[in-house]
Amino acid sequence: MVLQDSDTDQLARLALVGHALTESLHPSEIIRIVVRQGMAGLGAEGGVLAFVAADGTVVPVETVGYTTEAIDAFAPMNVGQDLPLTVAARDREPVWVSSRAEAASRFPALLSAMSSNSKAWAAVPLVADGSVLGVLGVSFEAERHFSKAERLFIGARGDQCS
Repeated sequence: MVLQDSDTDQLARLALVGHALTESLHPSEIIRIVVRQGMAGLGAEGGVLAFVAADGTVVPVETVGYTTEAIDAFAPMNVGQDLPLTVAARDREPVWVSSRAEAASRFPALLSAMSSNSKAWAAVPLVADGSVLGVLGVSFEAERHFSKAERLFIGARGDQCS
């Protein structure tokens, strides 16, 4: 397997976060590092890490690249809604949305409430000890087909958060 520059950058970012996780950091610092480094490694426009409460409410705890209005447009979220974050939490499976056309078909509420220029989204569940703790989501300003390497990278970020 030949590594591309983007693959090398993503591996370096995973190592950086792995190193940070070995230090004595407050959980909020770890969350911030994981979200910011994940976004940077992918060239994402925005990122969010949300916890899933016992009542099924999905609560953002760290966001980057989104306005307060954009976040408030979706609050409160519940795992019963059809949004990438909530579906990833409910189904315990990653959600990949490559275009606005796909979003309109699968997640019409996403586009109706959205105020950003996002054209692609990914959301991965954060699972530990068999329970979904939360969801990590990223959005992109350009349509994209999520390569196997990108899916693995985003999944690894989710594993680090878990």
